[in-house]
Amino acid sequence: MNALKKRPVAIFITAVVIVAAILGGSHRSLAALRNDALKLFEQGAEGDGVGVKSDLERRVDICANVYAVAVRYLPEDNGGMADLKANLNEPDPLDVFIHSDMVASAQSVLGQLEQLELSEQDADYVSSFKSQLESIGYTIGRDPYTAAAGNFNDNVLGRFPASVLGPLTGVRPLEVFE
Repeated sequence: MNALKKRPVAIFITAVVIVAAILGGSHRSLAALRNDALKLFEQGAEGDGVGVKSDLERRVDICANVYAVAVRYLPEDNGGMADLKANLNEPDPLDVFIHSDMVASAQSVLGQLEQLELSEQDADYVSSFKSQLESIGYTIGRDPYTAAAGNFNDNVLGRFPASVLGPLTGVRPLEVFE
């Protein structure tokens, strides 16, 4: 107990408490801001469950439909087909990188299908899939989550002191889908 009565020990303990309070408070504040944006991702601006997540899930479904039609016309070892199948089988097709690759692969496959002679029904599907992917991309780009995630990443985590405290406290940037 005599060690606690010494000035250097008291200064050290005070410094540790201050650093812990700064890190703990920073984490709580940054995590709360991040969670606000994530609510938009899950629930949408109206809170009705129609957010970017549901749009991404619809895109995954469309990409799966593209694959189902394409398998009738293109070999499965075709580059675009193989990539599309691999991305559809990923454990998290909503991961920003996997999702981007999947959509790019689906668009590549759609481009290949447009060059082929398809049945009338499949040609209509291909046209519909292409316009649906474009429409969802437009919707996601204009969704409030996209703006909130960009704002969080750039204006919160991208500025001092959050740019230093965020990584120290485990608060990561949000994924931005386009």
